[in-house]
Amino acid sequence: MFSRLLTPKDFITYGNARIESGITPNTINHELSYLKAVYNKLIALEEWTHENPIAKVPKWKTADIELTYLSIKQMESLLEHCGGGINPHTALCAELCLDTGARWSEAEKIKTTQLASCRASYYNTKGGKLRSIPITEDLHERLLTHAERHKRPDGRVFGPCYDAFTNALRRSKIKLPKGQASHVLRHSYASHFMINGGNIVSLKTILGHSDIKMTMRYAHMAPDHMETSLKLRPLRKRSKGDTDELVH
Repeated sequence: MFSRLLTPKDFITYGNARIESGITPNTINHELSYLKAVYNKLIALEEWTHENPIAKVPKWKTADIELTYLSIKQMESLLEHCGGGINPHTALCAELCLDTGARWSEAEKIKTTQLASCRASYYNTKGGKLRSIPITEDLHERLLTHAERHKRPDGRVFGPCYDAFTNALRRSKIKLPKGQASHVLRHSYASHFMINGGNIVSLKTILGHSDIKMTMRYAHMAPDHMETSLKLRPLRKRSKGDTDELVH
């Protein structure tokens, strides 16, 4: 059982010591969130009758990391390398990620029952939200054909193929910042969605983010995200010579 003697200072001291040992602030923030959640759950179950001792501990500041995305040419090259290995699932799984913005684990675990009506439906996801993303009829048919050709007792379309993907990524010579390999396809989907004029709120739904701040990382990719400030500013009519009234 957790000790009620734990104090915010204790965790801050622990976190700072971990950072000095080389652990990233992001990892400490995850640990803080997990431990806060444990205490909150125990309180809800009436197994802990005191306050959450670390409820007010702030997160450590982390540097903004630029999310890398692939160009169309890089995507095509990567898919070719994915199809050049011995794992038959890799290329199609990667394509599904690029077409729906899915995390690799979500795409890799998808079942044929999640492919009804030309949609890829993801549930039991990291964000806990059901997402149903339209896919093309061609991709839908290829996924079902692949599942039929490689029938699995668990009903999944793909077998394990993440290691094959990372090997293909290595063969492609595409350079990525450390830690972004697993999400580069998801980042690429989101970035190109915004580059092509997508709506940030729609992207939030597609990606399944619980907080719009997560999705806002891609807002700057929109081709007119700054120009819109000129079009929608409240005094825009005055700059056209209309000085009689403000725009309400």
